[in-house]
Amino acid sequence: MSSLTCGQLRNYQNNQEGQRNMTIRRIISSGQSGAAKAALDAAIRLHVSHGGWIPRARSEGHGYPDPERYGLSIMESTGYTNYAQCIERNVLDADGSLILSRGALEGLAAMTRRLAGKHGKPYYHLDLDEKAGIASVRGIHKWACEQAVFVLNVAGPVVDREGEVYEETFRIVEGVLQLARLMAAKKKHSSAQGPTSETEAIPEAPQTVGDAVRLLLRDLPLKDRTTIANMTAAELPGLDATIGKHIRNRFDLVDPATPLLKACAFLAGKPALTESEASALILEELTYELHQTHRLRVV
Repeated sequence: MSSLTCGQLRNYQNNQEGQRNMTIRRIISSGQSGAAKAALDAAIRLHVSHGGWIPRARSEGHGYPDPERYGLSIMESTGYTNYAQCIERNVLDADGSLILSRGALEGLAAMTRRLAGKHGKPYYHLDLDEKAGIASVRGIHKWACEQAVFVLNVAGPVVDREGEVYEETFRIVEGVLQLARLMAAKKKHSSAQGPTSETEAIPEAPQTVGDAVRLLLRDLPLKDRTTIANMTAAELPGLDATIGKHIRNRFDLVDPATPLLKACAFLAGKPALTESEASALILEELTYELHQTHRLRVV
C-alpha cells in the first residue's frame, strides 16, 4: 500500500480534527433575497461570522442587502461575468456549500453545484419540497463534520413569492449552527471533565435536549434501550403513549416558559413547539443516540 503524501496526511488530520471539534465558524453567501439572505440573517442572529462576495453592478431589484451591514465584499468587475465570479469565489472561499432548491436545481443553485464540481469542493443538496425538520438539520451537520466544513457557503432560490424559502432556509441554517455549537460544547465539556459514568449528576430539571436525553438513558433498563434502538422509523410513533407521555410529564413541557421547551424549539428552528412536538423531538434524539450505541448488528 502506498504511503500518504504530506498534503493527503494534512487533509486527513484536518478531517479527523474537524469531526472531533466540529463547529461551523462562518456563513457566506451571495446575499440575495431568499435562501442566501436567510442564511446570513441566521448567522447574524447567532453572532456567527458571515459575509460573501456580491457584484459591483448589483441593484435593489435583485434583492441585495446592505453590504456593510452584512459584511459582504464587492467584486470590482462588472456584467454577468462579474456575477458568476462572485458565485465562484464564494464556492472557493468555503469548505463546502449547502445548496437548497425547490425541486430540480436551477439558477444560482445549479451554478453553485457546477462550480463546486469544477473545483472539487464538497456540497450538500437539500430539496425543500422533499425534506424538512430536525432530520435535515442532523443530516447537514453530519455531512459538515465528515467534510470538516468550518466555512459554509449557502445558495438557493432567489425568487420567494410567499417568503417560504426564506423562512425554511433560516430555520435550517439556524438549526445547523445551533446543533454544531451544542455538539462542540458537549465535546469540550467531556474533554475537560474526563471519562464519565452513568451515575454522573444530571440536572433533574434539564435545560437542554442533551441533558434530557442523558436522563432518559440513565433511567431506561437495558432491555428497553435495545428495543428502542432496533425499532424502525414507522414504529417510533407507537412510543408516544408510553415514553412520549413520560417525557411530557417528567419535564413539564406544558409550561411555555420551561427552558427545555425553548431549547427544543431552538433546535427545531421554530419560534415555539407544542408539548407533543417537543416530546417527539426529544424521543427522536433519544432514539438517535441509542442507534449509535445499542443497535443489534448481524456479524
